[in-house]
Amino acid sequence: INGIREKYVLVTGCDSGFGLLLTEQLDRLGVKVFAACLLQKSVDEIGQKYSHAIPFTMNVTDSEDIRKGVAFVKQKLPENEGLWGVVNNAGVVGCGYAEWLTRKDYMKVLDVNLLGVIDVTVQFLHLIQKAKGRVVNVASLLGRHHSTFLSSYVVSKFGVLGFSDSLRMEMRPFGVSVHNICPGYFQTGLVHGATDNMIRLEATLDKELLYRYGKDHAKELIEAFKEVYTLSNPKISLVTDAMEDALLSLKPKNYYYVGLDCLLGHLISFLPIDIGDWLYHKILPFP
Repeated sequence: INGIREKYVLVTGCDSGFGLLLTEQLDRLGVKVFAACLLQKSVDEIGQKYSHAIPFTMNVTDSEDIRKGVAFVKQKLPENEGLWGVVNNAGVVGCGYAEWLTRKDYMKVLDVNLLGVIDVTVQFLHLIQKAKGRVVNVASLLGRHHSTFLSSYVVSKFGVLGFSDSLRMEMRPFGVSVHNICPGYFQTGLVHGATDNMIRLEATLDKELLYRYGKDHAKELIEAFKEVYTLSNPKISLVTDAMEDALLSLKPKNYYYVGLDCLLGHLISFLPIDIGDWLYHKILPFP
């Protein structure tokens, strides 16, 4: 697209991972990035390092904090200028069999991954409409295909894609487009955090419930998550390149499937359910 250096984009989850790298990429292009972070430390570091970034703190699970974020962005935008893009990147991982999790466990994941996406989008939507801009939502391979042991995360990402598809139709009359980034497994803090989550879960679970799945099964899962991280794609720029394309390409895609594992998972989703489940049982540790 033309006039890249005059564009303003909001990116959430800029403390690390995809969000931080996308901020760096857009900064190099001269795009002005409102980099939303959870921690003040991240705001300070981004402010010192990137000349076109406008970092600030915003907790996507807090509606009032998002309202303050909207006010901050409006104050910094030139008069009559809108937001060209909002990239909903902030996310957390949740793991554990459904029977191991509580309502609170599910809400912790949904609050960030789904409700945070919805709240940020809705509150900033008038600024996106003003620029006839783009909404870019980071979903996942697991937003298209189920997986064992990650039901809270799967539910959240299925929800993101459902929200995106509905929003895309609603925003068409306003000239706003909606795009989904669906990465496979990449070496970010999100994937690494699954191992830490599993270790904490094992320590707090009722032993009778834990042993019902096998005395050493939790340890098998911890080792499996470590292996997943080791085998995950280290080239996270593949994902941020897709985000950049969704924001700046003349013909952006509705869906970006990033990573070979994501492509394979997408193909598996077209198989009969029993065959897909059988393949998962062959690959993953089960009780």
